[in-house]
Amino acid sequence: GRIPAAEAAYQEAVRNDPALIEPRINLGRLAEARGDLSRAAASYGAGLEHHPGNPMLAHLLAAARNENTTRAPAGYVAPLFDAQARVFERHLVEDLDYRVPDLLAALVRPALAERPPGAPVLDLGCGTGLMGAALADAGVRMDGIDISPRMLERAGARDVYAQLMQGDIPEVLATLDAARYAAVLAADTFIYFGDLVELFQRVARVLSPGGLFAFSVEGLREGRWRLQPTGRYAHTQDYLQAMARATGLAWRSAGPARIRRERQSYIEGFVVLLGKPGTG
Repeated sequence: GRIPAAEAAYQEAVRNDPALIEPRINLGRLAEARGDLSRAAASYGAGLEHHPGNPMLAHLLAAARNENTTRAPAGYVAPLFDAQARVFERHLVEDLDYRVPDLLAALVRPALAERPPGAPVLDLGCGTGLMGAALADAGVRMDGIDISPRMLERAGARDVYAQLMQGDIPEVLATLDAARYAAVLAADTFIYFGDLVELFQRVARVLSPGGLFAFSVEGLREGRWRLQPTGRYAHTQDYLQAMARATGLAWRSAGPARIRRERQSYIEGFVVLLGKPGTG
């Protein structure tokens, strides 16, 4: 909460060493929080002068400039979550009132209860394993994918996943057997992807007939997707419905959800349930 003191400290840091990345990012984040996107862009741009091509600075600069890219680079997401792994869960659940895994678990639990014990379920962007914990008593076999090795260490410590796979989600999905999973879940994962067509295609391939695909997104009123100043993506329901049709998935339901607290309000979004036609 000591914003002026923090800003002064970051400014002193870059005066002492203009090549430091962290204070450039922190100054940009503070400016973005005030709505001063031009100053945020200036801070990220100054960092890129010293570190050309740095994926974290490049992604945040695109967000501050209102550029609509197709996804966050892997070189942005992995370091972000490796750095947050130790405090991520406490901050997300206790400080930001994050309940998305419970909402998604409620969507798929009735159908999974009708499956034989040990039905395989895949958690995309499993992080520290909150989604796995939400379904730990459902009698399913949970696998997880995450790009962050340190997040996977935390997820593994829960002892609720049968298999954890480290890598970029689309790439890992491409290596999995077709029709393998009774359900695929993605809690707060698509905030790092704008264009979802490849992901939906690969999810549809690994779902068994009658399988379920449940996920959350931050909500957008118009268009398809939008990279926001926060560096996260938001999506419209119209776009999600178009992606479902394009990949042969049936639209089951969508409902409003408070994704997490941010500053003085909540991020509003959707929890969505799709299904793969057929009998599982």
